[in-house]
Amino acid sequence: LYVARAVKRMREDGSICKMIGVYIQTSRFDKSERYSPYIVVQMHEHTDDLLLITKAAMKGIDQIFKKGFKYKKAGIVLLEITDKSKFVPDLFTDYSHRHEREKLSDAIEAISVRFGKNLVTLGIANNQEASWHMNQNLRSPSYLTKWSDLPRIG
Repeated sequence: LYVARAVKRMREDGSICKMIGVYIQTSRFDKSERYSPYIVVQMHEHTDDLLLITKAAMKGIDQIFKKGFKYKKAGIVLLEITDKSKFVPDLFTDYSHRHEREKLSDAIEAISVRFGKNLVTLGIANNQEASWHMNQNLRSPSYLTKWSDLPRIG
């Protein structure tokens, strides 16, 4: 879910990335042992492909996850971001698959725009029966990006 949101924003900006940082954290306030690893996973090419970036994020999680900890927070950071229109591909990378993957990403976004967000997701990213959910009850309003979050006067 975090990756899908970040990739959506990156695509809206017309950007692509080559690396992704992944972190998980236990509670800072819990008296038990703390664990807060962070890993950077490099992809083979600059991309805005949701599937490739998700695969890289899962690779990172697999490397840093340890059983026995009660995780409180997780997140991702897209790194080495560049403007897609100014990107110059190297001669040794095969970009033939890129057009089909872009069509798939565009189709997923079009479905989300037309029928509502999170209708089409990867795997169990939006599983409503999952035992965990993002804790967003203390999230600040998005005054600068959502008209609906602006305070009303009068």
